[in-house]
Amino acid sequence: MRLVPYSIHAAHGHTGGRNKGHWAHDGRR
Repeated sequence: MRLVPYSIHAAHGHTGGRNKGHWAHDGRR
């Protein structure tokens, strides 16, 4: 249940940058 939201958030934050804070929190590499 961590890879699913991480992938979605990462894709959204990478393309839109709107969920940057969201995807960064889950996929902070």
